[in-house]
Amino acid sequence: GAAPECLLQVLDAVADVWLVMFFPVIFLLTRAAEAGLSLNLSASCPSMCKCAPEEIIHCNRTGLRALPGEIATSTISLNLSNNYLLWLDGNNLTFLGLLNLISLDLSHCNIFEIHPLLFSHLPSLERLDLASNNMRYVPQAFRNLSSLTKLSLEGNHIEAIGRDSLKDVESLYELNLRKNRIWIIQNGAFTKLLRLGMLNLGHNFIADLPNQLFDGLTQLKTIHLEANRITAVACTFRHLLNLRNLYLNNNQISSISDSAFLYLNKLHFLHLSKNNLSSLPSHLLAELPKLKYVFLSHNPWKCDCRMLWFWRWTYGFISNSVLNKKPYSFHADLL
Repeated sequence: GAAPECLLQVLDAVADVWLVMFFPVIFLLTRAAEAGLSLNLSASCPSMCKCAPEEIIHCNRTGLRALPGEIATSTISLNLSNNYLLWLDGNNLTFLGLLNLISLDLSHCNIFEIHPLLFSHLPSLERLDLASNNMRYVPQAFRNLSSLTKLSLEGNHIEAIGRDSLKDVESLYELNLRKNRIWIIQNGAFTKLLRLGMLNLGHNFIADLPNQLFDGLTQLKTIHLEANRITAVACTFRHLLNLRNLYLNNNQISSISDSAFLYLNKLHFLHLSKNNLSSLPSHLLAELPKLKYVFLSHNPWKCDCRMLWFWRWTYGFISNSVLNKKPYSFHADLL
């Protein structure tokens, strides 16, 4: 009669409430289980890995072919280097919930592609090492990494740095692009990196240095451009008022403009060895008041009237250092 029908309605209502309240929880736990992810702060150390202390996990050189599943959400450092990971897709939940992760090492993993959203839930990440992989372009996987200060892409196969390649890493202080195949850098590629202090572009195929290449990087202190294919230096460094160390050695530089180092009042270290320089513009080095170390060896110098100023500057440079009891270093093969 009416009583059983009423009871059925009550049971249906209870079932609806149960589904609304508990289905999302069951769904989340199921997804986590499928991915091998533990939502427990005290998750056990992943198999084949070492966790000592438990917040620092070493899974390097363990033969991994996929990202591990169980990573405690309290983890602050995760080393996955020297494995065989290849392609990191967006369905993996390994990094989900790692809100405290500060350091992530994925170097030497044969990675050729990274899903754009893979690192999007790592707001505390400060150091990301992607060195010595097989990537041919800068991955667009840095979204929401608002704390990232150190990024290494050294030893990949990157050929170009586009205008938007680094648009999501505005907090960077150190960027390492050494030993790639870079030969194209679009104007504006570094414009948003206003906090950048160290830029390493050494050992690439760069031939030209556009005048606007480093515009806006007023905090830059060190630039590595050694072992490229640069033939001339114009006004590329003109606005780098805090630049202290400049590496231009092992290039093919045969000419440097009169104003190439103008306004570099804090330049401390200048490396121009192993180029094709036969002379330097007069007063080029005299306009660098903080210069202490200059390396000019292994250049085909011509000791003629054009270099007379250089001898005088050398004498003054050394004399001032001796009188003021300041250290100096000078290396030049001019004969």
